[in-house]
Order: sequence, then structure tokens, then C-alpha cells
Amino acid sequence: MNLEKSTILRLTLTGIFIFGISIAVAYRLFHIQITAPPEVEERTERYTRYTEVNADRGNIYSADGSLLATTLPIYDIRMDFKADGLTDKRFNENIGPFAENMSASFGGSPSSWLNNFKKYRRDGKRYQLLTRNVNYKELQKVKQFPLAELSPYKGGVRFEKKVTRENPFGEKARRTVGKYSFGKQKGIYGLELAFDSLLSGRKGERLERKIASGDWMPLNDSDELEAIDGADIYTTIDINVQDILQNALKKKMVEHDADLGCAIFMEVETGFIKGIVNLDKCEDGQYREKLNHAVGTATEPGSTFKLPAILAALEAGKTSVNTIVDTKKGRHRFHNRIMKDSNDKGYGKISVQRAFELSSNVGISRIVDDAFKNDKAAFVDLLRRFGLDQKTGICIPGEPKPYIKTPDDKNGYWSGVTLPWMSIGYELTLTPLQTLTFYNAIANNGVMVKPQLVKQIKRNGEVLHDAGPIVINKDFLSESTLEEAKALLKGVVENGTATNLRSPHFEISGKTGTAQVAVDGSYKNSSSRAKKYQASFVGYFPSDDPKYSCIVLVNNPTKGLYYGNRVAGPVFLEIAEKFYAKNFMIDLAQKEIERKGPVSLSGYAQDIHKVCTDLKIQTNEINSENDWVATKRTDDGINISPLKTIDKRVPNVTGMAIMDAVPLLENMGLVVQYNGNGVVKKQSLKKGTSFDINDQISLSLAQ
Repeated sequence: MNLEKSTILRLTLTGIFIFGISIAVAYRLFHIQITAPPEVEERTERYTRYTEVNADRGNIYSADGSLLATTLPIYDIRMDFKADGLTDKRFNENIGPFAENMSASFGGSPSSWLNNFKKYRRDGKRYQLLTRNVNYKELQKVKQFPLAELSPYKGGVRFEKKVTRENPFGEKARRTVGKYSFGKQKGIYGLELAFDSLLSGRKGERLERKIASGDWMPLNDSDELEAIDGADIYTTIDINVQDILQNALKKKMVEHDADLGCAIFMEVETGFIKGIVNLDKCEDGQYREKLNHAVGTATEPGSTFKLPAILAALEAGKTSVNTIVDTKKGRHRFHNRIMKDSNDKGYGKISVQRAFELSSNVGISRIVDDAFKNDKAAFVDLLRRFGLDQKTGICIPGEPKPYIKTPDDKNGYWSGVTLPWMSIGYELTLTPLQTLTFYNAIANNGVMVKPQLVKQIKRNGEVLHDAGPIVINKDFLSESTLEEAKALLKGVVENGTATNLRSPHFEISGKTGTAQVAVDGSYKNSSSRAKKYQASFVGYFPSDDPKYSCIVLVNNPTKGLYYGNRVAGPVFLEIAEKFYAKNFMIDLAQKEIERKGPVSLSGYAQDIHKVCTDLKIQTNEINSENDWVATKRTDDGINISPLKTIDKRVPNVTGMAIMDAVPLLENMGLVVQYNGNGVVKKQSLKKGTSFDINDQISLSLAQ
């Protein structure tokens, strides 16, 4: 009994002791967590850390899915010449072959590389840079080199990953696509800035622990914030249209030695911008995308503003297209200034329609002045109704608000000559995009749509945004005035200042513009400054069923010609005809089938296959994997065979559409000139003859 009581007592005391110890330990742990001494906190911070996890920035694509901007990894190659596993034996056996491989891949002599490596070894360099900015493909090659194929511990070679933002199409649409700065961690301009938050995604955060090797290892942590990759932007830009715009504009700017220029190509119904080019002449004489003039540079538009000016008079019922206006001898005084026509003999008495077609400054200004001289505010109110005092709302930053003067301007900028000079495009400013948006509304039956550059936004395949047409103004013109507007613009190309822009394939409507540019606040010529001009053409096609609108602007052409129909107009025509070339080739093929049966055309393989598929023509292919193919008509279809080209030998391009012949010949080094319309019927240099780079070849086209 005493033994039993003794045992129970011992067990009870032991339990009390263990319970007391547990309480003490729990208290100590609680105390450490709540009021941990500095040395414990310091030790914890030294061996654990929260690290920011970058999200992958989204890509920017063209309408067909081609990459316009993307983030790519690049690598710096460094070497630890005192790595623990890099013994003298391993170093001496492998450093020679390593130097030879580095020389072959990155330049420099093998001996130079080897001598540097030996010096770095002697000096005990631990993190020596060998070369910078190696791409992924080059990296994989380097990883096969001696020493580099080993672990950093054994071979000493380390690869430091970085990222770079690349534009695969270089200068094409560069200012519109934009720029991203890794240093500032944000977009700087263009779409990269406009959609920076969507492209950036959201950074994450993870807890890491330092391990024995000194490296940091991620820990599984319920509080970890997962990074969300950026969304992808799918633009409305068609890279083929972009190419057409850039080549056509650049060619004319070089020809006229112009300072800057821009071109915009837009889908009438939707406002989707299919191409946008901005070129500045740089100090080295080359043309590059420096500023987005199409969106952000407002200038006095000149004669392209005559359309809204004359429409205001028509809409107000103050005139009609048949009203006769006396242009006199091309001169008319308004208060203290003389309005002049480019034709110094004048046009005499002509209709409003004819005054517009001939772009008569005297005619248009007299019409508008007579209509609104007693109610100048009514003129400005109509311009506002037309939406010409508002931004287009284009998504990329930098669009200025149009400057339209008002009679009640408190600064006193409205004068006795403001109204007539506004009517011909002076004393106000618009950007090229704002001008195009107005003309596009005429083409779109009086419905003004917002210009757009982004069709879709996606993240991981999920569509976050799918754009459609956005109407920003409608019913701003009566139906009768709208029809008169279309007739005015059609007349310019059919009978007026732009007859040189007529195409046999489709009708073009538009307006030429020639504006004198103020230099140091003055339009006058002097010994210290020459007159500067801005040439432009804006319009749409086809006239009767408009699908596309376009504006071309060239600033300060210096080779003598400066009128809109001679400098900017031909760029518009080339853009329109090259764009329609594929459709035209199919139409031509259809006509040939109706007339002769299966058609035979040579050209770009993909286009030939498309034509044959669309027209349900049987094809027999003979080793036709080439980009360029020749075709031959047979009774049951056509045979497709490779079009043989030999370096420095002229190929046979007869039977090709001009859109195929030009790139083929230019890529071979020839300078191409052509006349006529249709397919190539004759070429000035015979097939197989030798040529030198930049030799000229002339092509004659016919239907």
C-alpha cells in the first residue's frame, strides 16, 4: 500500500514537472515570436528573404499575328577563374580550345583570348566579363564549348540572363508600336506606353532561404504572391500594308529631299488603322521614325481644309455647287491682304464645284466670306458640329487638340482676314489623323468613327477586349450636303488638280493640299530663309463604295516641286494600286478564264495558289517549293514550277503582276520603273543578261 502511494506520488510530481517545463517552453517561444531579440531577427533576415518575381511582359502583334514587339532573353558570359573545381590541370587542358571557340564565335584572335584568359587566371579574377548580349541560339552553342559545358563550380563559366525588348520589323511602325525602358520599368511612348499596365502584368513575391552553397532556394509559402504575366496586344496594323506605305513614302521623300513625312491607311467602316508611317530626315541623311507626326504634329493643313469650309457654306444654305463665283484674275483683296491663286491669271467666273476642283483660293475664300461675314460665329459652330475642334481619341498619347479660332477670342487673334484665310486652311491647326478622320466620315456616309490601333487584347488565350467600330459623330451633315461632298472630291481626281492620280482599275476621290509653312513666324522669303511648303493628299477609294481612306503628308520638299498632286498624291496612288494589286490579279485571272479558259500567271507562290484555289483551277505542281513560281496553261489546269533566278542575272518577269515583279527585281539589286497597268508584258533587260547593283530596268504593263 505504501509502495503504491509512493509510486502515485512520483508520477504526479513527474507530471507536474513536465507540465511546468512545457509551459516554460511555450512561454519562451511566444516571447521570442513577439519580442525576439535583435540578434534573432538579424539571423532570420540573413537567412531568409522575400524576392520580387517579375512577370513576363506581353507581346505586341500585327493583325496577322506577326510579332511587332517582344521580350527576348540575352546573356552576358562571365568566368570565375578561381572556381573551386577549376584545377590547374583542368584549366591548362581546356583553356586553349575554349579560346579558339570564343574567337570563332565572337571575333578576335585565339591568341588574344588565350593571353587574356591566362592573365585573368594569374590575377585571380572571380567574375570576369567575357562578352555581352549573347542571344539564346548563341548561348546553346557556347554551352558546348570546353569548360562551358561543365558546371560553374568546375568550369568557372557562368551565364547571366537579362532581357531585351525587340522589334522584329525594325523601323516599321516604330513610333506607333512604341518603346519600353527596362531602366524605368515602363513604356516610354506609343502602344508600349498606352497599354503599359496591361502589358506589364503584376509582379509576384516569394520567400527564399539561403542554403550552404550561398545560393537562395524558394520556400513553399502559403503567402507567396504569384506573378501574373502581361496581356498581349493585337493591333490593327497589316504588316504588308505597312511595308507598302513605308516604301512608297520613303521613295518620294528621297526623290524630293524632304524633311519629314507621314502616311496613314485606314479602313473606312471600322476606323481600324492598317498602316501608319512617320519618317524624319536624320543628320546622316537617312530617313527614320523619330516622331509620330501622324498623331502628334498639328500644322496648318492648307487646301485639304477647303472641304469642311465649303461644306459649312453648303450646309448653311448660303451657296450651292452650281453657284457662280468670280475668281477674277487670281487676286482678291480682303481688307489689308491680297488672296492669290496658284494660277496667276485666275480662272474667271466658275462654279463652286469647279472652284473646288481647281482648288481656287480666291473662289473658296470669296464663297465662305460672303456666306459668313455677317455671322462669323456660325461658321465656327458648323466646324464644331463637324467635330473638327475635338481630338480623335486615338489610344496612344500625344494627340493635341485642334486649334480652331473663334470670333470672341479674348486674346484678339481673330482679325478681318481670319475667315477667308481659315477657309483655305490657315490660322488653324490639325494633325494628319484628324484631317483623315473627317474625310473618312465622308466616305462612311457621314458616320465618323474613332481611329483605332488595337483589335484585341488577350491573356493566356483569353480575349479581354475585342474592338469594333466606335462612332464619335454622326448626322453632322444633311444627306444632300453629303452627296455634294462626295461629288466635290470625285471631281478633284476626275477633272481637277489630281487628274494625274486617276487609276484604270478603280476610282479615287480626294483633295490635294499645298500649304506654305511659317518659318520663324513668317511666310515671306528672305536671304536668310527660303519658303517652305507642306504637300498633302487625303482621300478614299473606290469612290462609289469606299473601303479604305488614306492621307499622305510631305513637309519641305526641296527639289523644286512642292504641290500636293505632284509630291504627296503619287504616294497615295502607289499605295492604293499596290494594295489592290492582289484583288486585281484575281479579277484579271477571272476575266482570262471567261475569255480563254484556265489562266497562266507567274509570281509569288502563295498568291498563285490563292488565285487557283479561289477560282477552283486544277494545279499540277513540279517541285514548286520556291517562293517564286512560273505557270503554264494546260487543257485541264496549269502546271506550277519553280521560277529559276540566278544571282546577277535578270529573271523573266513577263506575265507577273507588278506587286510580284517589283520585290523580286528589287531584292536582286535592280532599280525598277514601270508604266501602264495590268501585268508585265515587256521588260527592258532581257532574261539572263548580267547586271550590276542599282542598274535600272523598265517594265511595260498591259491588261
